[in-house]
Parts: sequence; C-alpha cells; structure tokens
Amino acid sequence: MTMYLDQATSAVESIKQTIPDAIKQGLQAASEKKRKRAESTQATERNPDSLCTLSGDIVMAKGQLASSRQIQSKSDFGTAVLVLDFSPPIKTAIIYYEVVLVTGGLAQIGWASLVGEQSFSPNNDLGDGVGDDDASYGVDGSRSLKFHGGREEPYSLQWKKGDRLGCLFDSQKRVISFTINGEDTGKAFSTPFYTLFPALSCNQGQILELITAKTDCRFFPEADAIAVQDLLCEHHSSSKRQGVLSKSKRNSDEFEASDQKGQGKSSALQKPTIPLRPSEGEIRPEPLDLAVYQSAKELELLGLDRLKSALIALQVKCGGTLAERAARLFSLKGLERREFPVKVRASGFVE
Repeated sequence: MTMYLDQATSAVESIKQTIPDAIKQGLQAASEKKRKRAESTQATERNPDSLCTLSGDIVMAKGQLASSRQIQSKSDFGTAVLVLDFSPPIKTAIIYYEVVLVTGGLAQIGWASLVGEQSFSPNNDLGDGVGDDDASYGVDGSRSLKFHGGREEPYSLQWKKGDRLGCLFDSQKRVISFTINGEDTGKAFSTPFYTLFPALSCNQGQILELITAKTDCRFFPEADAIAVQDLLCEHHSSSKRQGVLSKSKRNSDEFEASDQKGQGKSSALQKPTIPLRPSEGEIRPEPLDLAVYQSAKELELLGLDRLKSALIALQVKCGGTLAERAARLFSLKGLERREFPVKVRASGFVE
C-alpha cells in the first residue's frame, strides 16, 4: 500500500511539472499559428491590389502559399501584370519572382514596361501578350520560344505541368534571364529599360501560380536580390498603380473555390470547363476565297460580320477592329493551316 501511494505521489508530481511545459508549448504553437495566419492574410490582401488584368478575362484566387496567387484566363490569351513601387529607388539591382506552371500549357511569361512613352499594350483579340510588342519580354516553355517586339526565337527552355519558372531582371546590367526548376537557361534578353514589371499571358483555361515572396520562392538567387513581394504597390499610396489600372480592362474578381465531393471547399482553380469556342450569336462560319483579294483594304469592304465569319471558318481569332480583322485574314492568304502563326489560332484549332 505504501509503495502504491509513493508511486501515485510521484505521478502527481510529474504531472505538475509537465503541465506548465505543455501549456507553454501550446501557447507558443497558438502564437505561431496566429502569426502565420496574419502573414498569409497580409499577403493575400496585398496581391489583389497590385495584380491587374490588362487584357482579356482573368480570374484570380489565393494560391497554395502565403504570397502566391493563381490566375486563369477565361478568354483567348489574357494578360495580367503585377504593379511594383520603385519609390524610393531600390538599392538592389536584381528583382525576382517565380511562377508554377500548374497546367503546363501555352503561356508567355516575363517582364514589361508599364510607364513612360513606351508602355506594354497587350490585346487578347489579336493574340498579343507578353513579348509581342517592343515594351515587353516573354518566354514560352511549351514551345521553347522567347518573344520580344513581335518576334519569336528558339530558346533553350522547356516546361511541363508542375514545373517552376524563375524570372530575374537585373536593372543595373539591364539583362533578363530565366531558370526552370532552378536550372539557369542563360541570358534571354538585353533591354534599354531600367524599370520593368512582372507580366503573364496565358491561353484560355491555363492556370499559373505567381509566387512573390522570398520565403516562398524555391530557387531564390544566391546573389543580392529582392523579391517582388517587397515592392508591391499599396492601393492607397501609389499613383503608379492607378496609371496602370486606367488602361486595364478590369481588375478581376476572385473566383469562388470549387466544391469537391467529400473534400469541402478547395482553394485550387477548377480545371477548364470553358467551351472550345464561345457562342458567336447569329454569325456562322463561312469560308472566303482569299485568292480574289489583293489587299487587306479590299477585305475591309466586306464589313465586320463577314470578316468575322471567315475568320471563324479558319478557326482563328475573330476579334478586333475592321482593319485588324482584315489584316489578320489577309496575312493568312496562301498559307497552309499548319503554317498559321500560333498567336492567331483560336482555341480548338486543328491543323
């Protein structure tokens, strides 16, 4: 009996000593959880203020990481940009961010100038995205190409679903380079610009996850660099963001999370459920014999609707002004379908 009482007394004393430690650990864990939640909230509140749609229909959602945002284009080749604040000027020359290729398809990702006389102007109706004008630079690992000034060149970069693209801009040397899963693919571009902004274009249904914080980047450069998260514009303090939004088609609303059976709400974007071609109303595909036309000006005489029906018949993008539709259609004269430029092809194009 005495031995039993001694053991019980010893157990009680052990519990008394253990409880304060357990409480302390619990409080520390709760504090850490609260801190992480606050950091996550701050990151997700900042990104929508700085991530803007410039062209097309882009939907956005919170990503898998505290600083990340997922974007998906619901139109042909939508474009989004991340507005940064360079005032006061940064001391570090190298600016960096990463993108996860969630679906791994066609996209043009890189950097663009958003201020000054030469400013990035994408156009989803024409299939123009990052790299398709003189004010932007982009790469597409699905086609192993790089783009600038409307020109495309082979580039030693190839991506697949789930890969991570690193995007680096050295503002002092004025050089743009990229990595894929941490592997350096070499200098992609030299640029006259000292200030560039992250920019992303992607085909209909494609999903990209933009990662902006150093702690969330998997392959952050060893050299002295700054993550774009530290340069994000706040809506109440930056006139630069207002300048970009003034030419933005709209600032996309956050989409609702999908409800997966048995798993409740999901923070991931839904797989594309968008039809291969949007409804065209009363305008039906109607082929046009381009051999009888000698210029785009002659095609303009047919009018917007007739040009649209001819473009639909060819399975190419049919938006734009009268002159743009005529020029796009005439540019295809004499070409085999397999020779049609990728950027003019509509979703569901078949060679």
